[in-house]
Amino acid sequence: MIYFDNASTTPLLPEVISEMVEGLTHQYGNSSSLHQKGRAAKAEIENTRKQIASFLKVDPMDLVFTSGASESNNLILTSVVKAKKIKKVFSSPLEHKSVLDPLLDLEKNNKDLELVWLKANKDGSLDLAPLSDHEPNSEVLVSLMHGNNEIGNFLDLEKVSEICQQKGFFFHSDLTQSLGHSPLDLSQTPLDFFSFSAHKLHGPKAVGVAYLKNAFQYPPQILGGSQESGLRAGTPSGVNIRAMGKALALSFENSQENSQKRSKLKNYAIEKLQENFEDIEFNGLSQNREKSLDTILNVSLKGEFPMLAFQLDLEGICVSQGSACSSGSVKRSKVIEILDDLHGRTEQTHTPLRISFSHLNTLEEIDRFIDSLLKIVKS
Repeated sequence: MIYFDNASTTPLLPEVISEMVEGLTHQYGNSSSLHQKGRAAKAEIENTRKQIASFLKVDPMDLVFTSGASESNNLILTSVVKAKKIKKVFSSPLEHKSVLDPLLDLEKNNKDLELVWLKANKDGSLDLAPLSDHEPNSEVLVSLMHGNNEIGNFLDLEKVSEICQQKGFFFHSDLTQSLGHSPLDLSQTPLDFFSFSAHKLHGPKAVGVAYLKNAFQYPPQILGGSQESGLRAGTPSGVNIRAMGKALALSFENSQENSQKRSKLKNYAIEKLQENFEDIEFNGLSQNREKSLDTILNVSLKGEFPMLAFQLDLEGICVSQGSACSSGSVKRSKVIEILDDLHGRTEQTHTPLRISFSHLNTLEEIDRFIDSLLKIVKS
């Protein structure tokens, strides 16, 4: 099986599995208990918190362990809008649903809240003029992801951070796709809030981080206990937290080597796709080596192939085509719908496909993918 769906989730690394087995064997105490097993579990969690904070160059007290980026985004957005009496939120229609849906719900239940959607250009970049032109205001929140999960586009994080600092806006960024995959120094690019999941960087599912600067200021979203600085009740999964720390450590330690491998794979895939499909179009900036994640390549093939991902699956290749729907076919994502509208494309004329890499993939796998794609498209 060839796995080119790493933007959805990544396989666990052997070192991470070993860390989990060690934790499952020995770290079974409840971190809220006062006996030695409980204290040991608590110490493991806090050591991991400090370790992650040192990688990201932030205060460990501002890191909240969650079940993943979706929960982190919900926690951050709902808590901040309430605590800071936010009156306006700038975001983008290209954001992940775990940002879009909470914002729409907040707007629905708060008549004083205004949502401003930044317009997307044909290449998937965003028009930042409304941010730059807005008057300084401490009741404004900006929520924009760093690396787009579908088309791979990078947000100019430094520029947005600078605008927000100058204007007094709060800034939240979903770092789920970029953290551990691209250089990021949060001591040089200040963020008020960020989120990520372990399973996007070869760690376990169901664990992630919400960063809230001065976290103690914000109201909890899960009640019933004082865990995680009172922000998230419930016994934390020490095993998953420990494994997340290991996955993040490995991604930082091997960052340059892994990035070179992924870039080589992506460049080779671009060349092979262009050689074999003359009408192929690259969505967003995914073809641009400097302005997109080295993990994601999103293309549109000329023609209508609604079952393409399933046909590739039968060839032993895992890719993403869109979101599943009850008909057994796939529905185009909101991001691709927006780009298709801007380019004048339809479901009948073009078929989107996202190929996402990890350092574990090989050039030979790309060759096999191209052969299978040719077989399906030309049959």
